[in-house]
Amino acid sequence: MLVVLGDVDAAGVLYFATVYRWHESTFTNWLAEHGIPLEQILSSGRGLPVRTSWADYPSAARLGDDVRVTRSIAELTETDFVFETTWRDAASGRVVATVSTKHVACERDAGSGLFWRTPIWESLRSALLALTNEG
Repeated sequence: MLVVLGDVDAAGVLYFATVYRWHESTFTNWLAEHGIPLEQILSSGRGLPVRTSWADYPSAARLGDDVRVTRSIAELTETDFVFETTWRDAASGRVVATVSTKHVACERDAGSGLFWRTPIWESLRSALLALTNEG
């Protein structure tokens, strides 16, 4: 992925929030690749809200840099998981940023309309385990 003008601040350095947008896009595409598109999850009354998120920026990326992403699962429990993306400079391999989001599986209660934490459904758990075993 090429770092473009809309990804940087006035100094031409990667804007801190850009990697969150990249992370969300990577997560949404990953779900779709595994046959569980986010819009299908939401329309079925399920959800995967982010409970916690954090990012680390060990080195700067600049306008015109080529960065590559790797995806991983940093944590997996019965009801939640941490999806992590690591962004590296394609030329040097140096880590530019790592973003992690902790998602909680939930379903809408038909009676109250409220969302309640539930075990991660099987199709998602299988995809998460496959990604965990890639690393």
